[in-house]
Amino acid sequence: MKNAMSVLSSCKSYLRLLGFLSAFGMALSAPAQSISWEILPWPANQNWPGPRGNPAITNGNEVILTGQDVLSVQTFTAPLSVSFDVVLAAKSTTDGAFEFFFVPTGESTSLLPNPDIELFWGESQSGNDYLEVQQNHSGPYIWGPVSYPLTPGTQYHMTVNVATNGQVSWAINGVDVGLGTSVVVPYPSFQIRLSSWQPTQVWEVTNFTLGAASTCPNLVGTWSGQMNVANALGGFSTTPLSVQVTGQTTNGCLISGYLTQGNVSHSFPHIRFGWNPWFRMPFTGAIPDGSTVLLNVGGIGSGKASAILDMSQTPPVLTKFVYQPNSGATLTGDLTLQPASP
Repeated sequence: MKNAMSVLSSCKSYLRLLGFLSAFGMALSAPAQSISWEILPWPANQNWPGPRGNPAITNGNEVILTGQDVLSVQTFTAPLSVSFDVVLAAKSTTDGAFEFFFVPTGESTSLLPNPDIELFWGESQSGNDYLEVQQNHSGPYIWGPVSYPLTPGTQYHMTVNVATNGQVSWAINGVDVGLGTSVVVPYPSFQIRLSSWQPTQVWEVTNFTLGAASTCPNLVGTWSGQMNVANALGGFSTTPLSVQVTGQTTNGCLISGYLTQGNVSHSFPHIRFGWNPWFRMPFTGAIPDGSTVLLNVGGIGSGKASAILDMSQTPPVLTKFVYQPNSGATLTGDLTLQPASP
């Protein structure tokens, strides 16, 4: 009876959560922040012997870059979401790039940015276009390079999000590029700097807006932990469980993947959880408010799952994870993000 009451209580909590999210969905949009730019000179420590371009032209949410940088007048802190459209007019030089920098407050405006975190979209006449992330001017690559074609004259919509713990996600045309957990802004406060290369190229940035952090934190990876189990016959046990998020869209905050380990066996009349690492139960899910995860689980272990995402911890934690298969069992515990395989 106690177990039945526990399951009933969990179900009621789950329904209350769904009701809360339905109401909360109407208030997810935050007003965009305005931005103004300081037009920077050619860097004094840049000894490039070629053309040095011209000062950028800007009216706030539109910037035309022709070889010289702009820096946000405002200072920002995480969480933050930045979105804009970018167009390269023509591949007019042997190579080129659009550069988006996070720089700590107080850096020199007359020098190349350093330290920094730089999102870099490089292009070439040969078509070897690519994305990468660098840190500390000419320092090590912390992600990439990853091939990514760039067509001149085409408008690309970029979204760059910084979570509360500094973790960065980067999406182009609504599709996450796959930074995972590799890129983190380490500065308690920062400014945004835009740059272009080479100086005779023209890059146009429009519709530049800043607002609340993305409601789609990147969950791709394996989350594992020990679960407490109550089965439908009143038994209690523990079992390991892993949630493998194999796919995610930033448009709609949808995720997919598998529950693994702590799996199911075909014990009648209920599903017994035990060691069976090869078994996988597919799921689809959503992140409706940036911190709540809801899953629909299919297969033999079909049912519902939910969790709260705590990005303030390192590594992040899926706290209060609750999985309720249709068998009547209940599993609950916390899951942490495991290091990626080399």
